[in-house]
Amino acid sequence: WIEFQRLGGKQAQATHESLPTTITIHAPTSTITGLHPRGYTYLDTTFSGSLFASCGVDATLKVWEVRSGKQHLRCQPEGHVGDLYGVRFFPSGKVMLTHGADSTLRIWDCTDGWCGATLKGHDGGVLSADFIDRGRNLVSGGRDGTIRLWDCSTSTTIRSFQ
Repeated sequence: WIEFQRLGGKQAQATHESLPTTITIHAPTSTITGLHPRGYTYLDTTFSGSLFASCGVDATLKVWEVRSGKQHLRCQPEGHVGDLYGVRFFPSGKVMLTHGADSTLRIWDCTDGWCGATLKGHDGGVLSADFIDRGRNLVSGGRDGTIRLWDCSTSTTIRSFQ
């Protein structure tokens, strides 16, 4: 069992016999609403928590800065045609990966929304995608029934699995 001890405010400590140290837990300091008027399909955040990205039901992609519990729209990259199925920040937090109904994966600069690469190869929407290790390679799965391994530096498929 885990023992919780309230520290005051929105903090607590958790201890367990298998944990090497006590863990301090911080509760959210704010709730952010109104990101997309008709709802969202996917959210991701950088490891530091300073940026988050949202894909809307309205086929929009937005990158947000979070400061003192308030959100500020940093950029709104455009380029996908149709619905977006997902967004993931690379480990660096400086670029992100999106995928959607237009059969492409795109790599974006989080500073200004510039699309640095468009990866094409699926014959249907890209349903899922993730980076491998530090982001040199990607893996994606599409409606066409294939799983593709990608080389980010060349934007090409290394191998396709059916």
